[in-house]
Amino acid sequence: MAIKDIFKFSRKTFFNPKGWMDWDRIAADNRYLWSILKNLFYPVPKGRDRSFEEVMRSQGLTDADIAKGITSYRTTALVFALLGLCMFFYMIYLFARSAAFSAILMSFGVCALLMVQAFKYDFWALQMRQRHLGLTFADWKRYYLSD
Repeated sequence: MAIKDIFKFSRKTFFNPKGWMDWDRIAADNRYLWSILKNLFYPVPKGRDRSFEEVMRSQGLTDADIAKGITSYRTTALVFALLGLCMFFYMIYLFARSAAFSAILMSFGVCALLMVQAFKYDFWALQMRQRHLGLTFADWKRYYLSD
């Protein structure tokens, strides 16, 4: 090996901001995140429509399994809703007590995540209760607010 290869200096030896920030990794993460976000807003292809009974048969589920799933999903939804409600009251306490904006914002985010999880599990339980896959948010709202 030549001596000049051992003591090789270049512009990037002392000044390399792309390397310091790991620019390639940041760009790859942003491309991955963008691909996930793009797929959220496209409708599901129509080729996947199956009835509830077909799915039950293909998964090997019985009516007892469905009833057990409904109760477990409802219980999980209620636990998430109670935790979300507790976080909401904690957010109000933070607002009244300290007015720490960052803590209020963070507790709002946690509250929103807990409520979204509660909705998700309750929605799954409703689909199992109605024995219909592919319900919408409007169907969920109509089920709880109309009767």
